[in-house]
Amino acid sequence: MNVQEVLKNEYVDSAEAAKMLNLSIISIRALCQRGRLNGAFRFGNAWIIPRISVQNRTKSKVDAKPHKNNRAFINSILKKNKSMNVHSENCEA
Repeated sequence: MNVQEVLKNEYVDSAEAAKMLNLSIISIRALCQRGRLNGAFRFGNAWIIPRISVQNRTKSKVDAKPHKNNRAFINSILKKNKSMNVHSENCEA
């Protein structure tokens, strides 16, 4: 196995990462610049990202469970809206 095959198996570019995460290339570049994709580095003008880092980010987003107190949070907002006489029927989308 040569170096190119190893790199292709273990790393992806920003375009491939965007396809894997269903995001835009610009979003992937922003994630890389902010250090949100571990191990990503610049090679010339391109970002090279470890495949495992992209897969782990996908897994964490897919397996994420909603917070157990979401219902209580929503109810508290609804109560505040009632007390302020704000009704959802009056809101325009």
